[in-house]
Amino acid sequence: MRPRRQLAIAALAAALLCFLAAPGAAGAKPRAGLAAGGSLLPGQALLAGSAKLAMHRSGDLALYYVPLRADSPLARRAKAPGPNCRTRRCRFLRPRRLWHTGTGNHPGARLTMRGDGAAVVRAGGKLLWSSRTQQRGAALRLRPSGELAVLAPAPAGASAVATASWSEAEAEVLWRTSTAVPTYVGDELGPGEELSAGEYLQSPNGQYELDMTPQGWLALWVRGAGPCPMFIAPSPDSGEETFPQPGASLAMEAGGLLALRSPQPGNPILWQMRNYANPHEGKQPTPVAGSRLLLENDGNLAVLSPAGETVWQTETERIRGPVLCPGETLWYGQVLASVYSAPGSEYQGSSFLEIATASRGRGSELNLVAADQHIGVTHIYKDKTGPSGAGMYLQMQNWGDLQLLLDGGDGVPNWESGTAFPGSFAAVRGFNLAIYAPLWNSEGVRKYYAIYEQPASEGEAVDKGIGQAAKIEMSAFPMG
Repeated sequence: MRPRRQLAIAALAAALLCFLAAPGAAGAKPRAGLAAGGSLLPGQALLAGSAKLAMHRSGDLALYYVPLRADSPLARRAKAPGPNCRTRRCRFLRPRRLWHTGTGNHPGARLTMRGDGAAVVRAGGKLLWSSRTQQRGAALRLRPSGELAVLAPAPAGASAVATASWSEAEAEVLWRTSTAVPTYVGDELGPGEELSAGEYLQSPNGQYELDMTPQGWLALWVRGAGPCPMFIAPSPDSGEETFPQPGASLAMEAGGLLALRSPQPGNPILWQMRNYANPHEGKQPTPVAGSRLLLENDGNLAVLSPAGETVWQTETERIRGPVLCPGETLWYGQVLASVYSAPGSEYQGSSFLEIATASRGRGSELNLVAADQHIGVTHIYKDKTGPSGAGMYLQMQNWGDLQLLLDGGDGVPNWESGTAFPGSFAAVRGFNLAIYAPLWNSEGVRKYYAIYEQPASEGEAVDKGIGQAAKIEMSAFPMG
């Protein structure tokens, strides 16, 4: 066959492949990669298993884990999340971000796999991000394992036309995200079993998840509700002075001790089960040989003896962490507890937020409580009339408003913070309930500023922005 005819056929085949992979093509299989010259436009995505790479219209390129498990009635009835998510059912399909370029605030940006082997995000003529790779014939691939990689065919120097034929097994990895989607291993750990990095437990009803992250954090959270955990270890309020170590694992030891162990030689303990309500209390749980760890349907994580007795528990069916992310809910009977702050710190002390029934059972109150006294009370109904506290729940809306709503009601809030800034989160910090919004300061750095506080603070406390590190310290969990 003549060279020109070969090139023409190759070009025609490449065009056909591009057409079949184009969004909207009839019966097209979702794209899982970009060959040289390919682009991902605003609003488009690559899909591979439960991994998704999305080119947001804001300009940020983000890699997500999209939960696909639907082995419970509640999960099977799940609905795709919308801006007005008010029920537990619509949270299961929310993706979890594994990696992103941080190039937001650049509408119209697109991802392009250049012919020279570099994957780039550009907005107009401005380069926002690059994989910094260089080899002709390289391609961008999204793997079902949750890793995004720039791969080059072997042998090096193969032409761009050959990218449709070489396999990943033969490829050279030029760049990778080193991310992975978590692996489901059940709802409990038996005696002698471990939860390794990248694995998770899920409650039998599919609503709660316990993650052992590759970074070394053990986190319990409401599945699909965002990156704000109800329980985290190791953390400042866990009574431990150790820090997370990548590759750490959770062990339900045969002797009955639940421990987070380092991957270092000897596997030293980074954290072990303690009295969660008061980690500084002298009396601590006594391990019982043969115990198992169970993630229960109400969100409580418990170590149960062979006889079924509770040896240790997080009490997370009642006690949530200190932060409510967008879309998250605080139900009646639960409390939003602040991070314990040591004496002398800026946020010394501890408090919690609760939904309470007003005096004589008339109406509801949103109470901020410290030790044995109320330090700030917001009366939802000043005349103490209206729905009782038992029917109310507090939700941090995606658009930035904190609202107290009636379960099964008309969706009209009985109380709201009146704030409206997307990306805001609510937190109990020290003796204050605050709503922090992501804003850009005069130096072009994004920080979180308190746009609402109860009780209201005076002076610079409201005006002083906190960085992402401070937000992570407040929630003690670097996700999202």
